[in-house]
Amino acid sequence: MPPGLIFVLHSIGVAADLDEYQEIERGLGGSFRQLSELRSYPDIERDMSELAGPELGAWLASLPVGQDVDMRVAWPVDRIGARMTWSTFVDHVSDLWYPSMDDVVILIEANRLLVLDHEERVTLSRLTSPPHSSAS
Repeated sequence: MPPGLIFVLHSIGVAADLDEYQEIERGLGGSFRQLSELRSYPDIERDMSELAGPELGAWLASLPVGQDVDMRVAWPVDRIGARMTWSTFVDHVSDLWYPSMDDVVILIEANRLLVLDHEERVTLSRLTSPPHSSAS
């Protein structure tokens, strides 16, 4: 688990919530395994490896997302989910995403998917409909 993620969430007034994690899973079609497929044709894609904390926040703030938009955020490896506003995430992104260590998956208004991955690639994709999950 990223150092202090639950503490960081608590310190910014956001509660870690398994239900939010499961809601994101459902929004993706029942599993995080579809992420590669959902990210195949992003509206926006960027390699973030060259951006430092403040530059990363500024770039994210420039995305077409309203500051007060409520969204669901998940850390799949840790099975942690939370609900927060876009401005809260952007203001604290350096504490919430550890590049090269973890992925952050965000559902924005049920039809957009933002992923910050461990390869330091960020994609913003439009979800037309969730893929059908396959039985395992």
